[in-house]
Amino acid sequence: MRTLVDRRKRLPHIAPKWDRCLRLSTAKRLTLVAAVTALAALAADAPAPPDPVLAAMRDEIARSGKLTVSNLDAPYFIQYVIDEGDSFSVAASLGGLLARRRDHIRQPEVTVRVGDYKFDNTNFAGRVGGTRYDLGRWPLDDSYPVLRRYFWLATDSVYKSAVETISRKRAARRNLTESSPADDFSHAPKMEYIHELSRLAIDENDWAARVRSLSAIFTDYPAVLDSRVDLEAEAGGYYVVNSEGTAVRAAENAASLRVRAVAQAADGMMLRDAIDFLALDPRVVVVPVAADQVAALGAKVYKIAGDPFKFPEAVLISADGKGYGTVGFKLDPDHPGYVQVDNRLFKRIFGDFAPSRGDLVFSQTGELLGIMVNSDYCALLGNFTAAAEITTGDDISALQTGRTIDALSARIRAMPLALQ
Repeated sequence: MRTLVDRRKRLPHIAPKWDRCLRLSTAKRLTLVAAVTALAALAADAPAPPDPVLAAMRDEIARSGKLTVSNLDAPYFIQYVIDEGDSFSVAASLGGLLARRRDHIRQPEVTVRVGDYKFDNTNFAGRVGGTRYDLGRWPLDDSYPVLRRYFWLATDSVYKSAVETISRKRAARRNLTESSPADDFSHAPKMEYIHELSRLAIDENDWAARVRSLSAIFTDYPAVLDSRVDLEAEAGGYYVVNSEGTAVRAAENAASLRVRAVAQAADGMMLRDAIDFLALDPRVVVVPVAADQVAALGAKVYKIAGDPFKFPEAVLISADGKGYGTVGFKLDPDHPGYVQVDNRLFKRIFGDFAPSRGDLVFSQTGELLGIMVNSDYCALLGNFTAAAEITTGDDISALQTGRTIDALSARIRAMPLALQ
């Protein structure tokens, strides 16, 4: 940390008085102004990193990976993930705006593993969580020195938790006997995929007026008990940089317009069910269900994977649930939002099947990664923005579902052949 020094203390006792020191001649003043101007010009001409976020992530990982603390485990793997997004949303009901918001978010995730690939601080129920201090909001400006500072503070906090966790894990394993313990982590080949991220370009006033106008249509239908029109648009993506050399900057852009209405049947039943088609891939359909419906159906609830690339292999479960196996996968730079599975390395553990459309893909810790859209590609789940929505009910013809399905089918046919 820099220390501020009172430079007056460095002056000898025989120095002239301050008022005399400040009496500069016109020539000296002009020289001083010229020097300051030259310095400002040099600062302006200094080349800035092409992407301060990516540069800060790479440089801080390189520095942090070399640090050692006496009698403590050194970090062997460090990874930074940044979710970046510029979004606009507006909602209206019966011709009046309910909400209007413009946001720029930057959400970090810092991972530090200490020990080695065979034994580290993860996969332990008694791990130490939380931080020693709250960094507050992550900086939104692309200021390289500020980002470096925040990455260092976050790394420092996560590292302290990691060394405490591995100490507890070692103590706990002294009372256990394992015949053939599996490695905690595995090395993955580095990947570099740099794609330009864009800011959201949208006419906010125009779309706010459109949403308000659409919502006003329901004023002509008194049988509708509740109605709402929502627009959500987002441009951005994510960064992934780790100490194994991987550097990813991938774009994720999505927009959706939802129109919802609630009515009541003659028997008193509320009619409000809907089917959403994901913007990422319309072949993936989402049906919202309540907790009591989950219990009635006997359905299984899975957590969505927060870090899809934590492990180089995934667990594949067949669509009928009768077979499962493990398969390697990788990010395809040409198809952001998807991962490509390596069928050559598919290992059947139970059942006779091969990867195909509809199979579920899980991480090695049981979190849901996505759904296979064909035998080679898996659509990653995480962004549930809908491309279209169909509300169920008795009068299906009035909903023009055929037009919606035709539009979605055309969109699928326009997708790259590898994803069809």
